[in-house]
Amino acid sequence: MDKRRIKLLLIVGGVSLCATVLLFVLFVSLFGGKGTNGASSRTDGQAGSNNVIARIGDIEITADQLYENLVRSYGNEMLNRMIDNQAVRIEAKSSGISVSEEEIEEELKRMSVGYKDMNEYYDAMKQQLGLSREDLHSDAEYNLLLEKIATKDITITDKQINDYMKSHQKEFKPRKEFHIQQMILPTREHAIKAMKELDKGIDFAIIARDRSVDDASAVEGGDIGWVENDDPFIPVEILNAADKLKVGTISGVVELSNGNYAIIKLLELKKEQQEPEDNVREKVRKQLALQNALPVKDIVEQLRKKHGAIILDNRFIM
Repeated sequence: MDKRRIKLLLIVGGVSLCATVLLFVLFVSLFGGKGTNGASSRTDGQAGSNNVIARIGDIEITADQLYENLVRSYGNEMLNRMIDNQAVRIEAKSSGISVSEEEIEEELKRMSVGYKDMNEYYDAMKQQLGLSREDLHSDAEYNLLLEKIATKDITITDKQINDYMKSHQKEFKPRKEFHIQQMILPTREHAIKAMKELDKGIDFAIIARDRSVDDASAVEGGDIGWVENDDPFIPVEILNAADKLKVGTISGVVELSNGNYAIIKLLELKKEQQEPEDNVREKVRKQLALQNALPVKDIVEQLRKKHGAIILDNRFIM
């Protein structure tokens, strides 16, 4: 499966509420906000309303009904999310905590790992979740503020940072991304036959479509897109082979741990530059501090109490 799809599945749980909130706000803005006691109680769908937005048979559906359904289905979730957001921002302001544009951009870049570039990431979030760049920017700012609040009283020593970096050296090597074309063959004999066809000048994509037993990539001519050098969804033997290739070259027969055999072609390569040590140490400090912090849910609950959050509408009191 394309890593971008995997990443989307992993993050959907975290941002789907945001998409719901956006939908809710859209309809509220279109049809007008309702006061605490001002929402329409009409539920019979009969004609005569002056704000009909849909009709089926002789039944009319009004904006008021839509509003009430949105409130009933998503209102509690949305309201609590809004309260959480304000609690964090009030606390940040009172504590003198802020985040820079540079920090927000860095967080967005981190979230876009696995996409070709930032534009592709923004397009995917817009098309699949309905989130604009402004929405993603705001969400990144909120998360960074919350992290700073959670860790503001936690001290991490230089020794802790040094010890972590020493025991996790692999994490700090410059990352690579490979654009790979592959064919997976069931036996060594099949792989050798495919190699001979490649030697004759037959196009890699044609052989992959005809012979690869990996259906998902075969239909793409073996193209699996961009993968990182430690991608857990790609056999390590393929990643190791890609790391030894020059762009445009083809590997020999690669034996896989599952008994199959692979031949790969490196289409493109991206290498990260070595990050400055000060930046790395700051990231480690932040990571260790977060590991020692209270769970985010508990922190937000404390902030709600500290700043006197109260829900006044009985519809939203659980």
